[in-house]
Amino acid sequence: MQPIMEYACLALVTSLIGFVGGSDPSEQYYKELACIPNKATNGKPQTYDCNFLNTLKDDKCYYKGKEYDVGQQLGKEDLPDCLPSCTCDLFYHSNKAYWTCVHSDCPENLGPEPCPGAVRLYNTTKSCCSDAFECEYSTKIKLKDTPTCEYNGKKYLYGEKMYTGPNTPKHDKCKICVCDEGFNGSLTEPWCRRTSCDMYLHYLSYIKDGCLPTYYTPDDCCPVPIFRCPKETDLVITPKNAAIDENNKDLKCKFGNLEMQIGQMLSRGKESGEECVECSCNTPPHPTCVMNAVCETKRRTDFTAE
Repeated sequence: MQPIMEYACLALVTSLIGFVGGSDPSEQYYKELACIPNKATNGKPQTYDCNFLNTLKDDKCYYKGKEYDVGQQLGKEDLPDCLPSCTCDLFYHSNKAYWTCVHSDCPENLGPEPCPGAVRLYNTTKSCCSDAFECEYSTKIKLKDTPTCEYNGKKYLYGEKMYTGPNTPKHDKCKICVCDEGFNGSLTEPWCRRTSCDMYLHYLSYIKDGCLPTYYTPDDCCPVPIFRCPKETDLVITPKNAAIDENNKDLKCKFGNLEMQIGQMLSRGKESGEECVECSCNTPPHPTCVMNAVCETKRRTDFTAE
């Protein structure tokens, strides 16, 4: 399972437990798009420069600042972990280029679990498939002579993956670690690495269409594949408790043909999966979208009950 999906699964669990407030996902979102931060206030950029997105060509693919023709493949040095190959292809419906990638098929994903509650173990952070599994986890983790790591108040077996949480310091956020000999909790290589969502590989066509990805909580590292795309019926909404900054009215988010002041929101989408997505202008030039956890829990409950 790739990092983007691993974090998506963790995000879903977090969102159903409760909303992690106090921030928005714009910093991680703009970092993935490679937008350039502009003027900063209190250490946080007020806006980002994403103008280069308007120059992306429909018949080209893009990754890590490079342009690719249809039919070209990513070189081995640029391939992310767990993707043996990626080819620039042309989607015949829209006549737009996008990436098609081959994913590593792990044996553990193709059959039943070896035992109830099996914990998968990995040699390194770059291991795509587990190298072993532990069936006696709950017993072994309690034994004093079992080699373990401790992170954030929890013990892990050697080979077990560890994920940084929402309260992790900024420089250590969005990292995946593997417990091994020598780990001291510092979240550095070779035990840890920063995850990449690779949005240009997975969602290039959406990026070209000006669509916005959804984050299950504001502190998530990667978005999930629920997109809010521009529609003629979209409206700008000013919430009753919105604090519109009269001194910064020139700082606006753009979405399709709409302009939004900081604090304003988009009307909710009506397509399946969009009903609980809330998009607001926090850090221009794009709104950022977060799942409303209460709404999503109710939607899933209603769907299950049908």
